[in-house]
Amino acid sequence: GARPAKMAAAVASWKSFVATTETGSGKYGPECAVLAANGMADLARAHFVECVETAFKTTHVPNLRFAVTNGGNRSKSLSPNHQHHSWGWVDAAVPAGVSAFTKAVTETTRNADALEKALLGGVGVDVGKTGRLCETAKHSVAAIVSTKGPNSFVSVVSTFFQRRIHEFAGRVDETNGDDETNDDDDDDETDETAKENDDDAFAKQVDAYVATGVVGLERQHSLVAPSASHDSCATAMGADWTKQLEFVGACLRGVTSESDVTSGSDSDSSISIFGNACAAAAAAAIDAAICERVKVRASGNFEKKALPELLRWIIKVPVAFLKTIGLVSSVSSGGSGGGTNTNNSNKSDLESAQWRARCAHAAYERLGAQRVHQCFDVIVEFPESAPAVDDLRRCLRRSYSLHSQLVDALKHKLRQRLLIAGAPTGDIIDTYRLTIRALRDLDPSGVVLNQVSVELKEYLRSRKDTIRCVVSMLMGKDGAD
Repeated sequence: GARPAKMAAAVASWKSFVATTETGSGKYGPECAVLAANGMADLARAHFVECVETAFKTTHVPNLRFAVTNGGNRSKSLSPNHQHHSWGWVDAAVPAGVSAFTKAVTETTRNADALEKALLGGVGVDVGKTGRLCETAKHSVAAIVSTKGPNSFVSVVSTFFQRRIHEFAGRVDETNGDDETNDDDDDDETDETAKENDDDAFAKQVDAYVATGVVGLERQHSLVAPSASHDSCATAMGADWTKQLEFVGACLRGVTSESDVTSGSDSDSSISIFGNACAAAAAAAIDAAICERVKVRASGNFEKKALPELLRWIIKVPVAFLKTIGLVSSVSSGGSGGGTNTNNSNKSDLESAQWRARCAHAAYERLGAQRVHQCFDVIVEFPESAPAVDDLRRCLRRSYSLHSQLVDALKHKLRQRLLIAGAPTGDIIDTYRLTIRALRDLDPSGVVLNQVSVELKEYLRSRKDTIRCVVSMLMGKDGAD
């Protein structure tokens, strides 16, 4: 009769559907319409998602784990320095691993769309409005990556980003020249004064920008100096290098459409397969790059301000890098402009402003921490070290945690290097005098000086020759008998 024939057709359609799903070809045909007519559409969707989960658990996620752990040998003989050759394998492993995984996700979403169309009646169906199979599949994949993905994924991607930033920064320095060298070679006092005024104005401009944060984002304060020129990654590193980095960034941001990956634009879906891996890895890589830059440019150099050059470098390298991987829409804070989708444009501008503010804040934090570590040497060399004091003063205004760090560090350095039996009283008094001058310049309120000077004054009172040394200094003698 008709009923057995209908059941036989349904069974045959189910077998055909299962075979197509297991092969992953996505070539669903009339059998799906038969399943839908027999009330088996939800069963077909559930089977599809189950097959997707099985494929990613048994094949795609293990392959990704294998790639980002250097074939299971990641923990062997790796240097703490990420520029060391022992980390060279990430240069190829990360692009290959995320590319293969993204290809699998892209095929899955394409097959989900094809199945949904077939179940709903074929060509001309608007899957975005009538079905959520693709979203369900991507949610399942994201959950599998989160629970069974490689534990070291973010750290490995961060290392890949660090190595790319290091290459980019080196090329930018070669192209633009060493700012410090150029400043030293400038013998024109008028030009030097004008440049210092520009540096002060630029640093104050960034101070104001970071202070306003991202509230009422009119972006009246730009992080970019008006006269600054910025090389893109493509200009400095070439098209191939840049395309690979753009592709990795697009994959990590959760782009699952081949056209979107090629164009570097984000998918409309809010689902990110890798979660916030791209942002977390980029933040760690940029923080490491800023630390390295501060260590190279600010260590032992107290006679030149490091902050203005560091802020310019932030735009030339970290922000330009963020633009390449798609986390920042523009290097300047002028917005994306001209977009037809106002909401997406505002969201992009907001995220870009947040990243620029984060980079600027990291610059203040890292340079401030470096100057705090050098605080005793800065005081001893004052007033020649006045530029370093100015750097620290600006950093203290942006980071309240640095105040307590400065007080603790200076107290420790004074105990360790000055308040000891072997130190001549005259040297202690002279250092105390310099401490007063430097800390008044650093903190006109006198709070830091009051906290630091207590132990120093008590120690001087305990020395028998303190009064004699003070009198000798006042009378212009050297204090020695």
